[in-house]
Amino acid sequence: MFCQNDRYSFDTALISAVLVPLASVCYRLIIFCGDVPMLTIPSRAPFGVDALALFALFILPFLAISLSAVRWGRAFRFHKFMQTTLGLALISALLVFEWQIRLEGWRLYAADSPYYDTWVTPALVLHLFCAAPTFGLWMIVLTGAWKKFPVPAKPGEYSMIHKKLGRIAAGSMVGTAASGWLFYWLAFVC
Repeated sequence: MFCQNDRYSFDTALISAVLVPLASVCYRLIIFCGDVPMLTIPSRAPFGVDALALFALFILPFLAISLSAVRWGRAFRFHKFMQTTLGLALISALLVFEWQIRLEGWRLYAADSPYYDTWVTPALVLHLFCAAPTFGLWMIVLTGAWKKFPVPAKPGEYSMIHKKLGRIAAGSMVGTAASGWLFYWLAFVC
């Protein structure tokens, strides 16, 4: 188990960060192949949007595991590993998403939604209102932790600030995931 190791392996974190984009590719293949209809969502979204929607679905349980491990188990190294992995996965998913959106856009895919002219734009505005500060705050929390906590990870002078900012970032991530799924559902599934 990682949290029992004496050394933090950044290579392990990088390898794990590949799992979310890989899961996105597998998810997209299921949509294209349609061999397992119970696992498919009939999405009109481009690949990058599907990948980010899948990431939003999986990040919340992993975030809860990481926060529980540090709060009740005092597993600081495991928490550091999980948060670094989630941060790298978030950046990877966002890069895929932004690349796809810049190349193809999203409006053409969402135009068939019955809510395109009514609820899609307000849902997008709500999501962006949540997502932009969440990303910035999460990066501040991660970089602050990397710079100010000792190796191996353990509580220090920065702990109280980190805890407060981390709680805000976690709550903000829940809002971002929920608003993102609302937008995804209204624009690409309905």
